[in-house]
Amino acid sequence: MVLEQETPELYWRLGNCQHALGRFAPAARHYWSALSLRPDFPEATVNLANTLIDLGKAPAAVAELKGLLTRYPTYPAALAALGSAEFAQDNLAEAVEAFSAALKLRPDDPVTQLNLASLKIALGDAAAVIDDLRGLARQWPNAPDVQNALGLGLRATGDLDEAITAFQKALRMDAGNPDYLTNLAGAWQLKGRLDRAGESYQLAIEARPGFVPAYLGLGSALILDGQAAEAEAFLTAAVDGDPGNADAWSNLGNALKAQARYDDAITAYRQSVKLRPDDKGLWSNLLLCLRYDPSRTAAQVYDEHLAFGRTFGQGAGAVTSAPPLSEIQTVRASRPLRVGYVSADFRSHSVAFFLEPVLRAHDRNAVEVICYSDVAAPDGVTSRLRGLSDGWRDLRGRDDSVAADMIRSDAIDLLVDLSGHTAGNRLGVFAERAAPIQLTWLGYPGTTGLAEMDYRLTDEMADPDDSFHTEQMVRLPHGFHCYGPPPNAPVPSRSEGRPLTFGSFNNLAKITPDVMSCWARLTASVPDARLLLKARPLADAKVREQFIRIAEDAGLAADRLTLIGHVKDLAEHLALYRDIDVALDPFPYAGTTTTCEAMWMGVPVVTLRGTAHAGRVGASLLTTVGLDDLIADDLDEYAGIATALIADRARLADDRQTLRARVAASPLCHAEDFTRSLEDAYHTLWLRQNAPD
Repeated sequence: MVLEQETPELYWRLGNCQHALGRFAPAARHYWSALSLRPDFPEATVNLANTLIDLGKAPAAVAELKGLLTRYPTYPAALAALGSAEFAQDNLAEAVEAFSAALKLRPDDPVTQLNLASLKIALGDAAAVIDDLRGLARQWPNAPDVQNALGLGLRATGDLDEAITAFQKALRMDAGNPDYLTNLAGAWQLKGRLDRAGESYQLAIEARPGFVPAYLGLGSALILDGQAAEAEAFLTAAVDGDPGNADAWSNLGNALKAQARYDDAITAYRQSVKLRPDDKGLWSNLLLCLRYDPSRTAAQVYDEHLAFGRTFGQGAGAVTSAPPLSEIQTVRASRPLRVGYVSADFRSHSVAFFLEPVLRAHDRNAVEVICYSDVAAPDGVTSRLRGLSDGWRDLRGRDDSVAADMIRSDAIDLLVDLSGHTAGNRLGVFAERAAPIQLTWLGYPGTTGLAEMDYRLTDEMADPDDSFHTEQMVRLPHGFHCYGPPPNAPVPSRSEGRPLTFGSFNNLAKITPDVMSCWARLTASVPDARLLLKARPLADAKVREQFIRIAEDAGLAADRLTLIGHVKDLAEHLALYRDIDVALDPFPYAGTTTTCEAMWMGVPVVTLRGTAHAGRVGASLLTTVGLDDLIADDLDEYAGIATALIADRARLADDRQTLRARVAASPLCHAEDFTRSLEDAYHTLWLRQNAPD
């Protein structure tokens, strides 16, 4: 194109036209031409910077804008563009500073308001901007990006139905937008509608082939649906398409861990942490996987947890400064203690099976209970737990500092973490020292690594010593679990006319190749016996092939192995126990809920007592119920107990008829006694800390 008169304004307008058409490279060239003719052209510099951001060249945009701001420090458009450039590089604190400065100069700018709100959602403080986003949506009802941002905020705060409505409004205004489709899919995924989520992710990929966020989301949905190998393919495509995407690497680690491929999973998790070292959740995914890996020593795993504590904790020491507790007293404080429970699992989740009976049994003269929930998709269990608490606070969409301030304002005496390094944990709140006494319990089989976590609730069998913990141990007298059996569990029974069968319904990540080989060998040693495994990833044909191959290599024919994927509900899951006679506990990461469920359904469990907490939980549960004879201390004893037990048809028949009643009568299900001991521990800790000098 030949220009009769080349002026900076003409090039600037040409750049604007090209940018509006999505032709970012030609737009940038025109802006450069304008600036070559007039170097001091603020509007052209800002538009150039925004175009560079669109081209993935945010660092260059920052350089241009900082140069401009040295000459025009109060230019709102430059500050807003700088915020966008910093946001694009995940420099979130710098982005907040720039957007906030722009809004001070031009407080009614809706674009900057929207950008700052989106940034706060990314920072985990969505609750603070929901009202602002609703106002923008009223002000700009036909702006799809506003509806999309509102949907993101609502999704982050757990208002999933409203979020879905907002995303659908955005899509009606901008049909086929892959960003909006992917965000909608994420909301469906949180609601558990994996079918709807998959449809939206696929539409996003069709709209923009190679779109990494959609590949990432679809991969994570497939993991939840038990399709770990298929998920691996999509997540590998995501990391190939964007090697710097930390979330893609972490989700790839999840897919690999679900297949018990620990070395590959740990490599992926480490890459995610390397890319985003200030993300606590990415660290937690790595640390949890290390506990599954049988090749890691306890000292190695502990060192990795200490690194987490040094990175995110505020304490100076490697371990808590809280004094050890040698004995739980029965003396009580002069008032009820305010106890806070923190979890993302106040829902249909294994943690709730052990917490609900405690909440129900708490003596309100001894404790006042506040639950701090980070549940993404509340359900009926959430409602029950809320009804059993004296106070309920929603942490969803609130960052750690805001959540810690909320807890301090509630004057909590003891704050109890129920997650450890499992998904959705809020260990960052504990790192902020939100309460004077902080404990961890139930959700995680080991140390958190935080010096700010004072104590860990456990028992003598699960943790016979205090090694490899930053926390002090508080050993409860009759086990550290209080099981609440499912109220509608079917009556224990045995399927007629089938062969003797070993089985496990544990998380497949616990069933390492060594475990699978052991189980295959001991099954093969019993004539005509079968082995039945049920786990969500076994819905994936490639995963099934992997486990069949391991079994055959260990001498167990494929026709003696039954592999079952996900079933529709808990009742169907429990009914499957009619098809097994002896449950096998994995090692070195034992089961917890699965062990309780097996016993409740009249099926005895054989466990191998390990050296660390994760491998000793089965022994703790069996000891509490009085089944010490089913605890082995080496693999030969484990195989011997299992094969002798499956041959003892009289005992198996008796267990099928009586084991549920024995479990119900054991300390494992004595909620009143367990909770009194728990309250004694809380009061002992509080009185020691608050005793007069």
